[in-house]
Amino acid sequence: MSSFSLLSDFFKQFQIPIVILDLETTGGDLYQDRITEIAFLHFYQGEVHTFSQLVQPQQNISSFVAQLTGITDEMLVDKPLFGEIWAEIEPYLRGSLLIAHNSQFDYAFLRHETRRQYISFAMHTLCSVKLSRRLYPMFHKHSLDAIIERHHLPIQSRHRALSDVLSLAHFLQLALSEQGEQVLYETMQSLVNPKLLPKDLPASLYRDIHQLSDYYGVTLWYNHQGELVSLQTHEKTFSECVWQLRRQPTLAQNIQHISFYPAIGALHAYAIKAKLVHQHQWLSNEQTGRHTIVFSYGDDGCLKARVRELKTGFQAAAPTGLFFNNKAAKRALHEWAKQHHICPTQLGILPNELPKNAPCPAFLVNGCTSACQNQDSEAHNLAVQAALSALPISDWGKQTQCTFLETDDMTGEELAFIAESGALYCGELGWYAECGLLDVFKRYHKSKKTKNLSKQSIK
Repeated sequence: MSSFSLLSDFFKQFQIPIVILDLETTGGDLYQDRITEIAFLHFYQGEVHTFSQLVQPQQNISSFVAQLTGITDEMLVDKPLFGEIWAEIEPYLRGSLLIAHNSQFDYAFLRHETRRQYISFAMHTLCSVKLSRRLYPMFHKHSLDAIIERHHLPIQSRHRALSDVLSLAHFLQLALSEQGEQVLYETMQSLVNPKLLPKDLPASLYRDIHQLSDYYGVTLWYNHQGELVSLQTHEKTFSECVWQLRRQPTLAQNIQHISFYPAIGALHAYAIKAKLVHQHQWLSNEQTGRHTIVFSYGDDGCLKARVRELKTGFQAAAPTGLFFNNKAAKRALHEWAKQHHICPTQLGILPNELPKNAPCPAFLVNGCTSACQNQDSEAHNLAVQAALSALPISDWGKQTQCTFLETDDMTGEELAFIAESGALYCGELGWYAECGLLDVFKRYHKSKKTKNLSKQSIK
């Protein structure tokens, strides 16, 4: 497009395609409303491509929006669905920098529409509202209407996608003339979110990054020898991976390929990670930062309790109790034994080990339990097992075991995850524990995404 030749030449220095985009929608709800029109100008290596298309949103347009945009339900009856035009527009959007007026709005609609199609998608974005505020701080208003009026920009039909895109492109070209190339470039660079990738990445890694979503998922990072060097969970995968590659130049130079597994939520991501940990026999040195109680049989046939750090990885059974530190675990263990009349000598939790055949000091002081007096290991073990569920759990709700529900707002897919004492149930693989999981459990308890669950429901 010859009218934007100056802007097209300027965009070359970004070394990434740039898309100036606008959407019209059925309303302003990012989760419930849908796209009715999409238009953009795609700039790359001096060439400009124009795209404009009405879209069937599969829901009615409110009367207010229809009056504002001039787009009616009748105009969209025979128009394609978003999924039907994706193959045409994907090459222009994926791997590009998105510029939009209030880009958070347009980007959210694009991400949600692609999620409905089970497509992983993410972009670098730049909000032209913020750009206008930076470049023209002397003005109070920075809506597109205010910018058009203030700078006397051409406009054909306000609130139609292509018309708004052309007005925004005229504004950027005007800013280039008024502010100068260096000021505009540096200001744009400072506003890109997330920041652009390093320019010397391998082409394969660059492609992999732009196949990610900006939602929950798991990534596997491979070096140039094809060795797995990192296995990570994410809540905003694209942004987090870009941040890592920018902040860790050595990592960026080392990585050749990233595999991505999308998830519908944080626990789903950890469930996927647990399977990949098992599949790849991935060993982690990360500590959970919590302690638990481990029970085993002593030489006298009695169950003994020992405080141990809760390790990252799999275990056959759910942890017994969950504590902030070693001291808190020992204090809680003694209080638990006292409340449930369990002999501390038989439990093996007295500070010093007793000589063989020495009388139980607890019995000498306050009588202890009949199991202790009669040296009845079976009665002791039954008492311990009956009281296990009463061991306290830090950072947890009232139920030792519960389910957490996760739902994908775009597809309606819902998954339930069983958790107990800081570990996630992974079927035949057992119970998986990790530091990040504890943070998710705590957050979900606070948000009350839980459901009571009986122990008998786990086989």
